[in-house]
Amino acid sequence: MMIAPQTETGWPIAGMQLDSIGTVPGSCSLPLPGFDVRVLDATSGQEVGPGILGSVAIKLPFPPGCMQALWNDTGDRFRKAYLDEFPGTMVGSMHS
Repeated sequence: MMIAPQTETGWPIAGMQLDSIGTVPGSCSLPLPGFDVRVLDATSGQEVGPGILGSVAIKLPFPPGCMQALWNDTGDRFRKAYLDEFPGTMVGSMHS
């Protein structure tokens, strides 16, 4: 199963920045400043190492203006969909 976040977060957390960090065109890069992206074990919520599948999560707080709400939501759906899985983070995608 895969749960995807708002599309507006895609580039800021994985887009290629044009600098000298050694990225390859077409590949993911580093998150922009203000995004603390982690991969967490889907069961324990603990951070996993390179090459291990898990839930992509962004540690709170978010940068200003990011993911403030969902359209037509009273706040409950946003919290349940993105914030309840692992307290202190927003789940971006989940592999199970």
